Amino acid sequence: MKNLFVITTLLLISAISFGQTPEKMSYQAVLRDSGGNLLPNQVVGMQISILQTTASGTAVYAETQNPTTNVNGLVTLEIGAGNIVSGDFTSIDWSAGPYFIKTDYDLTSGTSYTISGIGQFLSVPNAEHAKNGVPTDGTDGQILMVNSSGEAEWITMLKVSTFYADTDGDGFGDIYSTYVAVSAPSGYVSANTDCDDTDGNTYPGAPELCDDKDNNCNGAVDEGLPFTTYYADADSDGYGDPDNTISTCDGAPTGYLTNNSDCDDTNVAINPVATEIARDGKDNNCDGTVDEGFLGQLRDGGVVFWVDPADNTHGLVCGFNDYYSIKQWGCYQTDLPNVPNVTYICCQAHNPNGPGAEIGDGKNNTDKIIEDCTGGDTAANAARTFGPEWFLPSIKELKEMYSKRYIINTASTANGGTAFKWDYYWSSTEESAQESWSINFHGSGSGYFDPIGSGTLNLVRPIRAF
Repeated sequence: MKNLFVITTLLLISAISFGQTPEKMSYQAVLRDSGGNLLPNQVVGMQISILQTTASGTAVYAETQNPTTNVNGLVTLEIGAGNIVSGDFTSIDWSAGPYFIKTDYDLTSGTSYTISGIGQFLSVPNAEHAKNGVPTDGTDGQILMVNSSGEAEWITMLKVSTFYADTDGDGFGDIYSTYVAVSAPSGYVSANTDCDDTDGNTYPGAPELCDDKDNNCNGAVDEGLPFTTYYADADSDGYGDPDNTISTCDGAPTGYLTNNSDCDDTNVAINPVATEIARDGKDNNCDGTVDEGFLGQLRDGGVVFWVDPADNTHGLVCGFNDYYSIKQWGCYQTDLPNVPNVTYICCQAHNPNGPGAEIGDGKNNTDKIIEDCTGGDTAANAARTFGPEWFLPSIKELKEMYSKRYIINTASTANGGTAFKWDYYWSSTEESAQESWSINFHGSGSGYFDPIGSGTLNLVRPIRAF
């Protein structure tokens, strides 16, 4: 069964008289489907017939045309300009009416007309009535109407226009929602340039808002607004991923930040303020170096008190505790063959220099003392009891321990260890067969160091390297 379409005759206006035949009559109709929807931009087949006396009377004229509806479903044509089927349009005696117009439609633009509409002429062309003896005081563009007194008079037709639904009330209408009338019905306007008729903030010339919409209908979204780049903080450590960004004018989305200094956004323990973890193969504090050491770092069973200025992945760690008892340096009156004797330059007292005194010499000194000192029970042996990597510091290593004693004391006491005592601590640096170097860790901060007889009992605090 074929769908039925409603054909609404919109307007029949006067003929345009060119002073000679052929003469034509303008005709318009709006085409809608059975649901009331317009049929825009569609070619249709039409047969127009002029019937005399009754709606089923004799056809005094018939023609066919194939017009195309506009975007509003409006058909516009001129009767008298089509392909003549029968009769002569110019010879119609309009005073012998009434006359009716019958329109037959084929929506496939053919000649199988399945839809019809019939309407009566309520006015006839000025020029044609003049030709048949009716009042001649009208002008082209007017139509003859019967007024409320039953008298015929020429009137000027009102101009009809297309209006557009303004659902959101912003003064701009929806081009796809139209109404053709003499004046705008309520809720309709003449402008048809709204790009979103559901949003009162969206219309041509509207201020652009940060709402992911084209508010001013110029084809761009959020243009001209200040945008900020935000960085994803997937691990919620307060630092963003520089490779995972979003730019918006609407503030930081949930889970995004303005900083981009995280070097691993999958691990909450890795960020610029994290503590470097020893030997985990990661750059925990995002400074570009893996497993570097720093003063006060807890690692390897102790606290870092010296970091190699040329390579911060290497340094020295001090143990949290002293050896449990005081010890002799050992081998008193024996000059150990593999341990260099260290002296100091005249007038620079207590400033030992040379092999065996430097930072980095402590482990080698300790190994040689244990190897060469046949007495066995030495400060070097005491340091080694902490483990194979631990040793007695050289004099300059011991001096670094003294200068960083507050850092070491704080870490030691916080981790079950002990602070330095106000007493002498042995280094592994030998002065002579009778003396070795030590430092007094007295709280006055003097840091006095001097060679002391190797048979003297002093304290031992071991260190190790990383």
